[in-house]
Amino acid sequence: AIEDRLNIIFGDDNHITVTKSSKTINELLDEFGADPIDNGNEYYYILISENENSNTYGMEYNFIVVKDSSKINNSMSFKQQDLVSNISIITNSNIPLDTLMYIYKITSGSEYDKLLNILKISDGEIFDISLKSISQNKLITRLENGKFLVKIPIPEKYEGKNLVIYYVNEDNEVISYDVTIKDGYAVFETDHFSTYTLVATNDIVNPKTYDDIVKYFIILGICVVAVVGYFIYIKKKN
Repeated sequence: AIEDRLNIIFGDDNHITVTKSSKTINELLDEFGADPIDNGNEYYYILISENENSNTYGMEYNFIVVKDSSKINNSMSFKQQDLVSNISIITNSNIPLDTLMYIYKITSGSEYDKLLNILKISDGEIFDISLKSISQNKLITRLENGKFLVKIPIPEKYEGKNLVIYYVNEDNEVISYDVTIKDGYAVFETDHFSTYTLVATNDIVNPKTYDDIVKYFIILGICVVAVVGYFIYIKKKN
């Protein structure tokens, strides 16, 4: 994690390596004739610069990492905004501070068609949203405690309409999220990230509507047959 952070700051070509020492801190201090310290039984880290074009080439730095709970700020919040989509994410939950957001708008393809078909809509704003910690090299997929507040700019075609957010899970089950409209944004809360679809409720096709129409025509057909049969019966009787 330390190497990743240093490479981000100084560039991959600096060839900085970090290794754990074979001696404890007190063992190192003893070599210099210094007094031992309270947490001296911990191992320290060795940073070596191997960039031949740097004036630090060949230099070696010893350092330790110490946890200091008194400096932990539990009130820190995470807030980022994507410059292309203007989607922003906010949370007060503890996540790595080097976390970056990645937004990909899906406008076509098999996944796009699949979601439209499952949601029974003809159009929708579909976004693949993810967060990734650079130092830990892993996705922040879910919060154990807390929520993410997500703000999506409302496109002109959805202005003045009732909106809803849909998520389709691995079993193709549809999960809906309530949307609050504020300052031109569709705002919703979630505890994880995946692909989300913003839809105007006016554009949703109710599958029951089609079923009701079919039932109506079946009943109408039965009634017509019954009426025609009745008249044929009356005519034959006369």
